[in-house]
Amino acid sequence: MAEDRLRDLRDKIGREMGVRPWQNICMTQPIVRQALWHANRGKVDTLDDWRHLPAVYEKYTEHGESMKRQVERYGEEMMSIYRRVERSS
Repeated sequence: MAEDRLRDLRDKIGREMGVRPWQNICMTQPIVRQALWHANRGKVDTLDDWRHLPAVYEKYTEHGESMKRQVERYGEEMMSIYRRVERSS
């Protein structure tokens, strides 16, 4: 369910911000899958936790400005999905 919600958010970000798939903070592979795995283990509670995931760090290095704008606009919405995963684990 969380993956579906993040996929919906990915599509919304793409529509509203014109972000390319490989720059999207909710790209399924590798970011969402890696973040869900860590969230399930209680290791993604904050945006800083999320930013330090290897997949996120790598993409931030390549597309930092675009991803930063997305985080400013959609970061809390995205993190609320990951936090619910932690609570249900």
